[in-house]
Amino acid sequence: MKYSALVLTALLIIFSAGIAHSQDQAYPDFGGIWDTSRGTLAIWQAEDSVFGIYGPYGEIGGHVQEDGTLEFLWSEEPDDYGNGWIKLGDDGNSFDGMWFSVIEMDQHDTWRGEKLDENHYELADRAALDHVPGTTPETPGATDETGTPDDGMAELPADNSDQSVDEEPVIEPAIPEGDIDALWSGVWDTARGDLAILIVDGVATGTFRELGSIEGTIDGPIINATWSETTDTGVEVSGSVIFWLSEDGTTFRGSYNVETNPDLWLAWSGEKTSDEAGSEVSDAE
Repeated sequence: MKYSALVLTALLIIFSAGIAHSQDQAYPDFGGIWDTSRGTLAIWQAEDSVFGIYGPYGEIGGHVQEDGTLEFLWSEEPDDYGNGWIKLGDDGNSFDGMWFSVIEMDQHDTWRGEKLDENHYELADRAALDHVPGTTPETPGATDETGTPDDGMAELPADNSDQSVDEEPVIEPAIPEGDIDALWSGVWDTARGDLAILIVDGVATGTFRELGSIEGTIDGPIINATWSETTDTGVEVSGSVIFWLSEDGTTFRGSYNVETNPDLWLAWSGEKTSDEAGSEVSDAE
């Protein structure tokens, strides 16, 4: 879903700021397949960053706060979206929270869930919503019946469903096969317009829309960067962004914030449309 600048501004005003993140903080694990009051919900997590899908067209994206609460934005096609929060129960196999609509201000309700199974699906694979508990998904990266990764596939995250907040997180994003720099370099169709990315000597530079740019560092499947953009009224806005490349290298999921409200993270996802980005980035510099 492509939000306008006015919509994003409304989100910044309506969504209350969360608690600042600590670099040394370990986080509870929301990853898994969940039976919830809004249907089946599949969640992927890397440290404090969380992305999820629910049927048929719903998505959530957000960050786990220092108190263990997941604060997120959600969207559903064709035209509804909002924010919310959930928190795990003591056993880690249930959650309780609330969701709020931004479009229909009087629409809100509790959001409760019970964990059905671990999530061994590739990032954003909607087959996860049809998962049968106790079975193994027939998708790239799935494990065999003994739990051993298939030959040539990335090792799956370990099960840390009983992990306490004081323990180190063990979830790591899958590493795509091939040349990571080449996989990242190219043009991506995103919710913030076409994003052209170029990787040179471990540095990621890029442009989006007419007057937007990013610059940061690449660490395998993850880009940590800053972004800036000049609006139509001449005001420059900026913030931080984290991109997470999918295992097949064709899509990414990520989050970005605005420096004036650093605790509010919005979703920024993309699908690759071209492997050539050099001219687009050079023209904008």
